[in-house]
Amino acid sequence: MTALILSGGGMFAAWQAGAWQELSKRMAKPDWVIGASAGSLNAWAIAGELPPEVLIDRWLNLSSYNNLRWRFPAGPTGSVLDPTHIWEDIDEMYSLCMPRTNIGVTLTRLPSFKVEMVTNEKITPQVLRASCAAPVFFPPVNWNGHWYWDGALMDGLPHSFGRRVGATRLVCFNVWVGLPWWWTVTGNMMYRFRRWREGMKADATDTVEWIYLAPPAMPGSFRDAAVWTRSNVERWIDEGREAGRKAELD
Repeated sequence: MTALILSGGGMFAAWQAGAWQELSKRMAKPDWVIGASAGSLNAWAIAGELPPEVLIDRWLNLSSYNNLRWRFPAGPTGSVLDPTHIWEDIDEMYSLCMPRTNIGVTLTRLPSFKVEMVTNEKITPQVLRASCAAPVFFPPVNWNGHWYWDGALMDGLPHSFGRRVGATRLVCFNVWVGLPWWWTVTGNMMYRFRRWREGMKADATDTVEWIYLAPPAMPGSFRDAAVWTRSNVERWIDEGREAGRKAELD
């Protein structure tokens, strides 16, 4: 069983669209597609068998993201951006297709910071919104009576959920790489906290086949990850295509 795992990474996730365009020509449809944060939107499109060209076109036409309104956050879980345009775009993505293969989307539940995966028909526009609700920038999203933040907050590449659904082959697209040391240290601490919090056992890497695709370095600055620029997106898509062409699947 194969699971395609898509990391978070904001605008960097455009790289994943390019990689999938090439890799999809050479591999069978995955049994599961699992995404976090911006990767959840790519996961929705891939699981819904949206043509890769359509997904890429959406990444190339997100200029409305640069019209987001800044605001003073209301309280500790407030946000500095009005998410209206983002939520509208996510709702439109949701309406373009429905999953034709198993899909999982990760969310971070508040206040426990437990990472949860919502699957298949349980996924609604609210779930996709919650998976992309980066703290500080966007407010938490209420779904099913609970509040949630960004799915990549505690686990940027949710490969453990691929194991949980029984996958024996993990094809991972990780664009959240090459980060500064302080970010990496913080991320490792949060991941260890999550493992302790959820009683997770050590990964049995010897029983799982890994195919790992990632940029050679951080694709851009933190600002680049947050602000849409067509030239950056075009470059990342091209770099993703190149990685997809070079990937060894055997």
